[in-house]
Amino acid sequence: QLEQSRLTSLKKRLWVAIGFSFPVFVLSMIYHHPLAWMQWLFLVLTLPVIFYSGAPFYRNAFRLIRRGETNMDTLVALGTGAAFILSTINTIAPGIFGSQGAPVHVYYESAVVIITLILLGRFFEERSKSRASEAIKSLMNLQPEQVIRIKDGKQEEVALQEIKPEDIILVKPGGTLPVDGIIVSGSSWIEESMMSGEPLPVFKQEGDHVLSGTQNQQGALT
Repeated sequence: QLEQSRLTSLKKRLWVAIGFSFPVFVLSMIYHHPLAWMQWLFLVLTLPVIFYSGAPFYRNAFRLIRRGETNMDTLVALGTGAAFILSTINTIAPGIFGSQGAPVHVYYESAVVIITLILLGRFFEERSKSRASEAIKSLMNLQPEQVIRIKDGKQEEVALQEIKPEDIILVKPGGTLPVDGIIVSGSSWIEESMMSGEPLPVFKQEGDHVLSGTQNQQGALT
């Protein structure tokens, strides 16, 4: 639930960044020296990207700097923050860093594009983690709660948590293998698509290694 909430928040920030940075980037490529009114437009469009989409970078950077540490968030915050502050000054008071009447440079597109690209990378990373976590949960749900253990020639049903190394387990046709192990008797076709991605069942026999969460399709195995 926490991972999904974080992914949803990241997606919102990413879409805001894309929506506001796209016109800034396109117009900056067309007009290398934007007019004064266009600089004000860039400033307005950049504000949501800086203060909403990029807010986590600045919070993390401030927290790290207070502890005397740095990471990539620090670099992103310093780079985009400097570009935004300089551009804002040149927009509001162009005479401070430039000659009177001469065109001033603004770097709004640099700030918004950097934030957007970093967020895009973070989104793909978080989505991959979320999918991996869901896959692990699915595999855990495949494990049966009760298994059949063979001890002294007799079958007994025990909880999965009671299984120890060297125990012999019976897996009936259609059952799920509860643990990783080696087949000591029997043969069968095993469905391993959840583990290996292999779409077709794999034939396993005595001495072969089998994985927890895979499906025994035919013969009984121990």
